[in-house]
Amino acid sequence: MLRRSSVCCRSGMKRAFATRLAGSADLYNNHNRRPYHSINFITAHDGFSLYDMVSYNEKRNGANGEGNRDGTNDNFSWNCGAEGPTTDPGVTALRQRQIRNYLVALMMSQGTPMIVSGDEVGKSHDGNNNWYGHDTAMAHLQWTEGEPQRDALLRFTSELIKFRRSHPALGREHFLSPGDITWHEDNWHNDESRFLAFTLHHGEAGDIYAAFNAHSFSVAVSLPRPPPGRKWCRLVDTNLPPPKDVTPGGNAGVDDVYSVQAYSSIILIAKPL
Repeated sequence: MLRRSSVCCRSGMKRAFATRLAGSADLYNNHNRRPYHSINFITAHDGFSLYDMVSYNEKRNGANGEGNRDGTNDNFSWNCGAEGPTTDPGVTALRQRQIRNYLVALMMSQGTPMIVSGDEVGKSHDGNNNWYGHDTAMAHLQWTEGEPQRDALLRFTSELIKFRRSHPALGREHFLSPGDITWHEDNWHNDESRFLAFTLHHGEAGDIYAAFNAHSFSVAVSLPRPPPGRKWCRLVDTNLPPPKDVTPGGNAGVDDVYSVQAYSSIILIAKPL
């Protein structure tokens, strides 16, 4: 499972994150099971929504009538610098970026992805992580809530899903072999390292390069050489504003060194020259 704690900006999580991205073979590669037996999720029916996970450090369950005692206290969340609603443009932009980072991690993981309804449009439950009993706006899906961020996030999520469904290097039938993936990593045992990059190999459909930067500073990456006759093209960069955050089919190409900005993730695809 790709649990939310594995992709938060926390020290010492990189190895666990990589294991979950690769399909959790440590848990499922036995008894003739396959990667799709691993259900990957960032959020579930209980706990914070994806939007609230990047907007609240603490639950806000007072409306449930139990003195805020119900619901879990272990939310693995980060409010990005302000608790709850804010007009700070920097905090708002970071929250939107973090939501997209989580979605990239989910869709780049081997296994079966699960998305809670509403997360694809940034649904908030006002910080309530045990909201199931409410028949109010807190629980209802508000189609006009959060415009235009809602429409931009819906487009981003939809394009990620289309890409995952179309590329055979994702959602594999069998667990990854050494020839299926290259980890561009020399800091596995550095608990303060919060950068992870890898290439998924697929001769016919083309390779996929992905990088996650959970540092508060940018990282200049020397990209691996693409397969012969191909070039790296940007599909996703969560640091870019919509609609540039996702380019269906990839852009015209990128330089050999790519600056992965703070708290962002990228997906590059190897396209024919």
